[in-house]
Amino acid sequence: MKRLTFPHIATERHPNATGKRVALSLRSRLLKPDKKDVEVAREILEIHANLKHAAATGEWKWVNANKRSAYLRLLEKGNAIDLAKCLANMFRNDAVYGIISSDFSKIATKKGQLNLENQILLDIDTLEEFDESEQKNVEWNQRSRNHGNPYGYVTRDNKLISVDTARHVYYANKIISLLKDNVIKNPTVVEIGGGYGGLCRELFSRPRPVGLAYVNCDLPETLYLCYYFLKKSLPSIRIEWAIEKMPTSGIVLVPAQRKGLIKRADLFFNSLSLSEMGRQTVKEYMALLHRIKPKYFLHTNSNFVLFPDSERHVEVTASEFGVKDSLFKRLYMALSPWQGGGGRSREYLYVRKEK
Repeated sequence: MKRLTFPHIATERHPNATGKRVALSLRSRLLKPDKKDVEVAREILEIHANLKHAAATGEWKWVNANKRSAYLRLLEKGNAIDLAKCLANMFRNDAVYGIISSDFSKIATKKGQLNLENQILLDIDTLEEFDESEQKNVEWNQRSRNHGNPYGYVTRDNKLISVDTARHVYYANKIISLLKDNVIKNPTVVEIGGGYGGLCRELFSRPRPVGLAYVNCDLPETLYLCYYFLKKSLPSIRIEWAIEKMPTSGIVLVPAQRKGLIKRADLFFNSLSLSEMGRQTVKEYMALLHRIKPKYFLHTNSNFVLFPDSERHVEVTASEFGVKDSLFKRLYMALSPWQGGGGRSREYLYVRKEK
């Protein structure tokens, strides 16, 4: 029998959601790029000029063509100042479309601001219940306003909580806990589709295993945003590119077409993007998983095709990824409690089978 529905956690109205706290974050104007912004923009354009690109697949192909075209044109234009202007305000333009769980154009109205505030508050409550490491009261780090000009929920002590921060905090703590519990020395985390670097920032902003290395493998145009964001928010951490060879420490950015350079990982992670890639791309990433055989494979992805008749939004469900039973044991599958994704996402944790 064909499955026509899926269980999910219904979105409810948070008692404190008014939209006014999100509205506060929208009062700031577009930022002017500083010297660091222009410097990073020049570095990005140099990398872009020397990197042969692989075309996006699945939903990401449509996003690039229809939603991120202005940003992509700046990369081809090659003007560092113009690109720096875009990067300095990337959360308020089309550059991050599809890689955050919000659309800046939809929060111009009071209804849009209320919906976003409701989503963030629900996720904060989820974090406080499901993440014991955050204790009862979540201690939010000060979120600087000059790292892409983000928007979101402004707390009463003037801290900014952006739309995906609670989820990034949860997975950062979960990853650190898995690595520490198994006393893995100098561990390496490989994230497929790390977006603008939100999870990475959380990993490196809290106590973590000694020698932790983080690898983000993504489309080059998205890695550029990640490079800018992390250079600004983690200035003391070394960030390198894997173009011809693979660095072994710090933060490493690997263009999708260079994923063959990845030789090891202790934990393989993906959040919400594998199921939106083309089938061949998913197959290639599963081949990478099976080749490097990490201790853990942790991911959250859609397991229900919401638009079965769509010619554009054709998803690969998590149950179709093809994780080899001979190599990995699934420890659990659970409903994802995070807002966004229409409630059809599931969290999975696999552990490598030892011979």
